[in-house]
Amino acid sequence: MFQTSLGCVLGVTCLSLALVAAQDVRTDNMNRMEHGPFVSTTIAADPLSPTRSIVVHKGIAVRVASDPEAVVTFDTDLLRVAAAWTGGGLQWSSARDGLEQWPSPAGFTHFTTAQRPGWTTTGDFADPRPWRYGPLPREKGRYKGLYVQGDTVVFAYAIGDAGILERPGFLRVDGQPVFVRTFNVQPAAEPLSLHVLQAPGAAGTVIERRMLSGDSGTVAIRAGAETRMVAFSGLPESATWRLTHQHLVLDLPHAAAPRRFEVLIGPVSTGDPGAAFEAHLRQAGPIADSAHRGVQTFVGAILL
Repeated sequence: MFQTSLGCVLGVTCLSLALVAAQDVRTDNMNRMEHGPFVSTTIAADPLSPTRSIVVHKGIAVRVASDPEAVVTFDTDLLRVAAAWTGGGLQWSSARDGLEQWPSPAGFTHFTTAQRPGWTTTGDFADPRPWRYGPLPREKGRYKGLYVQGDTVVFAYAIGDAGILERPGFLRVDGQPVFVRTFNVQPAAEPLSLHVLQAPGAAGTVIERRMLSGDSGTVAIRAGAETRMVAFSGLPESATWRLTHQHLVLDLPHAAAPRRFEVLIGPVSTGDPGAAFEAHLRQAGPIADSAHRGVQTFVGAILL
């Protein structure tokens, strides 16, 4: 009798544990799932307050590295990089298999941009939309889609009359995480301005540009004891950098020929990583001969 009761208790316990384990698997499907190179979704900074903390309404989160995981999120409405982080992909709520709340970044966010257009042809980044969601007016900018080759994702969009291809990427410079934005820009009758990243809003924030060659160099954003280094390659000599509305902005002149360039965004540090970035640029050489040659060939093949 005792053995029978003990067997029943053990059987019920094992069954309960199995049901709990099965329930855990069922309720965490989205986090366990292999999502591939990108995920299209709304992303919120705080899943407990999704309507007030939305990072991007129509975002495409691209995995640009896997060890550790690095992610760049592109806003298909405002044509901007909304956020970039390392340490994980998207953190989904377990409620209703992730359908009850928007996912949030599962890592450390390195940089963001405000919810304004990522590009402009007038120098003014004011949002022309009557509501804070939905696409830009077609004459301002329009999203065309994306291309996928293996784990490489390339976004296609237009600003004014200029078609643009953008490939997000990731590398390490002197062991530090660096996000790379590679652009292929068609001839533009108007000048173009790009929101690169959100910068500190302190009154003492300054930028220092240092040229290494005719088309490459670095831009240091200094705010107190902290420095963020941004490097570039392939830019015309007439390109300029400025700080406006707490953003680093790249201004490009109009051009009659296609342009191809890269912007490398480093982390905030208390040191001065300028020497490491300069060494990387010298080692990489011209953009056409850099480690991204395969990607450039791919981008050139689909040039719009």
